[in-house]
This record gives sequence, structure tokens and C-alpha cells, in this order.
Amino acid sequence: MSMLRRIGNLFTRGKVEREIDAELRAHIEMRTADNMARGMTAEEARRDALLKFGNPVVMKEKVAGMDVALWVENFWRDVRYAARQLKKSPGFAMTAILT
Repeated sequence: MSMLRRIGNLFTRGKVEREIDAELRAHIEMRTADNMARGMTAEEARRDALLKFGNPVVMKEKVAGMDVALWVENFWRDVRYAARQLKKSPGFAMTAILT
């Protein structure tokens, strides 16, 4: 995910949460369908799918947390790369800083 999209997501958090909800529902429905294909009743299949995925609120928090963690990690990696590049060419670094 690009940095611009991540920054945009800060302002449209509701949309992101709806997308995560929809994705979790889709996974639960697919798991339910697979369970029913194995011979479970609809109720058993749904219960098993919900147990496999755990608490939806916790899953949403994990997904959102991973998104933030990846952003911070990528940002830090970019800062280190920029520092190494500026260190390699001090003339360019001085020109960039003075500009």
C-alpha cells in the first residue's frame, strides 16, 4: 500500500473499517461454505467458521495494527536509505539541504 493511500486512510477510517468488516465476513462465509461441503449442517458450519476466525473485533484491531506497523517500518527504512544516500554524496547533500 502506498504512503499516500495510508495517509488518506487516516481521514477515511470508517471506510477502511467497512472494508475490513466486509473481508472478514467474506472469509467466514467461504469457511462456512467449505464446512457445509464437508457435510456439516449450516449451523455447525457457521459456528466452526466463527471459532476459527475468533473475535471479529480483535481481528479488526490486528489488521489495523499491522497496517500501522508496516507504515512505520517502511517509513523508517526510507529515512535510513535517504541518510545513507546523502552520506555517500556530501556535495549533493549540502546542495539539497541549502536548497
